[in-house]
Amino acid sequence: MLSLVLSAALALPTITKAEVRPTYSGAHATAAYMVIQSAVADRLIGASCDCASSVEAHQTVVSNGVARMVGPSPVELPAKTSVEFATGGRHLMLMGLKGPLIAGKTVKITLKFEKAGASSVTFKIKGADMAPMAG
Repeated sequence: MLSLVLSAALALPTITKAEVRPTYSGAHATAAYMVIQSAVADRLIGASCDCASSVEAHQTVVSNGVARMVGPSPVELPAKTSVEFATGGRHLMLMGLKGPLIAGKTVKITLKFEKAGASSVTFKIKGADMAPMAG
């Protein structure tokens, strides 16, 4: 019984809908989105990508009609609950891009979890249905 509990605690969260906004030439930042589901309570405590100098979890907050970005901060992942990173809300900011991110290609982003450790996830760079960020 103990081994089942330990293996569940060490299981990596499931990542779905992993997408990145394409960029225009010269853009220095873009956003990535996904859905994370963890079997046990955990926290996303960091991220990195070879395509950017830094990756941070941010959230867009609207107060008195003004949108602003807050972060970086750890993201709480309640057990057996989906946490969505989506346009206009929680997202990963890829900053200091080392080149353009072209629709149809992919990038690997390493997500760092407090309990589960690190996981390398392939994110699809979306096409025409997701507007490029100008940077």
